[in-house]
Amino acid sequence: MKKITTILAIVLSLGLWAQTTQQPLRGGGPYIIYNDDGTVAKISFDSYFNMFTTHFPHRDSIGVITVWSHEGDFEFSFRLHEEIYTPPARCNSLPERMLIFSDPHGDMVSLVRILKGNKVIDENLNWIFGNGHLMILSDVHGRGNDHTPIFWLLYKLFDEARQAGGYVHFLLGNHEVMVAQHDERFLTPKNLKIAEKMGKRYGDLYNNSTELGRWINSRNTIQIMGNIMFVHAGISPQLIELPLTIEQINDTVRAYIALPRSATENSPHAHLIMRTNGPLWYRGLIDNVHPESTIDKILARYGTAEQSVEKMITGHTRVNQVTSFYNGKIFCMDITNVRRNNIATGKSVGMMVTPNDLWAVTADGVRVPFLIVEPPCQ
Repeated sequence: MKKITTILAIVLSLGLWAQTTQQPLRGGGPYIIYNDDGTVAKISFDSYFNMFTTHFPHRDSIGVITVWSHEGDFEFSFRLHEEIYTPPARCNSLPERMLIFSDPHGDMVSLVRILKGNKVIDENLNWIFGNGHLMILSDVHGRGNDHTPIFWLLYKLFDEARQAGGYVHFLLGNHEVMVAQHDERFLTPKNLKIAEKMGKRYGDLYNNSTELGRWINSRNTIQIMGNIMFVHAGISPQLIELPLTIEQINDTVRAYIALPRSATENSPHAHLIMRTNGPLWYRGLIDNVHPESTIDKILARYGTAEQSVEKMITGHTRVNQVTSFYNGKIFCMDITNVRRNNIATGKSVGMMVTPNDLWAVTADGVRVPFLIVEPPCQ
């Protein structure tokens, strides 16, 4: 009986070994963490959540960093940026071309497919978009397993784009704030396991003691380029009543992003900006019906003498295709729940903007019409 039990144990262990060795790479990281004494730690995980830590005397000694996606589909390498700074919130002109994509939610397979299909990156995930711009309307966090690889890919492309005369824009969204504030409702078991292994909460892996946290938290929430405003959720009628510029709104989000929600109670401005009627969360432009005059008022609020604001492009609120509202003044493009289907069927997954035109695009870069929602009766 003992011999049979031993043989059975060997068979089972061999079967488990065969199963695990055939699994794709499911590691995590790397996380670049700055210590109080000025030293730096690079922490990565293998498929079995074994943690590997490398220590460096300072940031400049780290050298080349390599990243793998959750399933092992993608691998890329890069060096840290020379500096991290906050991009300007306003530019009076549009670039020659700009691809806009919203709410990746940890789905690197779809993001890479769309960037390749629209000739933004090549097979090796390198920037080939020249002086074009890429705009990501927030929410890399939430639901998927590839938050960190996506952030590192955007970080890498940001540097490559600048060297080619282009630019990568990433705006803050509600899921970036949720993670920073330790709201873990939409995280996967992998995300939580990695944080547990490091003895931290997941939001600590993206705070200002980390390279990715410093880069993410330096981004804008609202950005205006030419006559178009870009924002994750939307601008509410309540927000435009605040005597604040978009720069001041952006500064407020950066100041409160990692503070508990209760921290805004002593600041009426921050309380509005960081909650339901703020630019990170507001769904009313899509879910509610407004007179078109209200939309005009919202857009006019942030125009200048040099450049009016005539359109707004958002994500956050779910639509089945890239959709135009209010006679082409508001566009929404969060198709997270149907993205894989849209990629397979040739429906819209993003937008392309030029100084003279804008249109919806498929994952293969084919121009397709917007889904149009007729404006309400006045």
